[in-house]
Amino acid sequence: MGLQLSKEVKIAFFSVLSGVVLYVGFNFLKGSDMLSDSTKIHAVFSDVAGLTVSNPVLVNGLSVGRVKELRLVGDTKRAVLATFEIDDKNLILRQGTQALLISDGLLGGKAVRLEVPLQGSALLKDNDTIPGLVEGGITEELTAKAAPMLANLDTVSTEIKKLLRSFEGTSRVLEQTMASFAATSNTTNTLLLANQANIGAITGNAAKLSNQLVDTQKDLDVLVQKFNRFGDSLNRVRLSATVENLNKTVAGLNGVLKDVNAGKGSLGKLTKNDSLYTNLNRSSEALDALLKDMKARPSRYIHFSVFGKKDKP
Repeated sequence: MGLQLSKEVKIAFFSVLSGVVLYVGFNFLKGSDMLSDSTKIHAVFSDVAGLTVSNPVLVNGLSVGRVKELRLVGDTKRAVLATFEIDDKNLILRQGTQALLISDGLLGGKAVRLEVPLQGSALLKDNDTIPGLVEGGITEELTAKAAPMLANLDTVSTEIKKLLRSFEGTSRVLEQTMASFAATSNTTNTLLLANQANIGAITGNAAKLSNQLVDTQKDLDVLVQKFNRFGDSLNRVRLSATVENLNKTVAGLNGVLKDVNAGKGSLGKLTKNDSLYTNLNRSSEALDALLKDMKARPSRYIHFSVFGKKDKP
């Protein structure tokens, strides 16, 4: 005979089973594995900056666990105690490990990165507490970098406002100048309309003068060409006369040289006859002897007396 369960027992059994499944499922959705044998590590933060339960715990970029619990601790309830579940059984955590709160992606998510020392003798135990630090994220870096830029923009905006205020007087001056230009333009148009006939006559005269200048230039070109031809003819005539005179001179010089070479004339005899040279040489020697004798005995050639008496030679 089988065991007969009452309807109330069955309802109670299914209620308990539903509660257990709900509890396990809720914890599973929170990131807790009820059946796993994980290591729990605690870290104290001054500010978790949006860290929530189930956020990942990383080592060298690899997920090794998740955030299990967050609660306020301390006398003033200002510090936050974060509990991490480490699922990786092969991970060795040593004393000196730090929990660094970092930004996970551009959307502002958070994660915890464990900074594990490479060397050390003592290992962390279950439920040990490590220091918690906060790393500046992209938003904080952008804010820090944008702050000086915003200050500079404020300064530039102030300077632009000052510059615009200084341009207020300039704009009035420009308006007056433009009004003066408009009045001058109207006056110029009136003068042009009043003197339009004169301007047309001046333009026609200028066109006639231009045509006359073109004709005059053509006549000048012809005159210049004739003058150039006349100059060339004159140069050729002068050159022919000069060459002819030069030829005559050269011919006369050749005749003289021919007579000299033939011994004609005084110059020819001087160059060809030695007797003239001999006579000249002898005359020079006789003249030299006469001068020597005059120096030696001047009384022979010059007679001088106070009483007019002539000396005997």
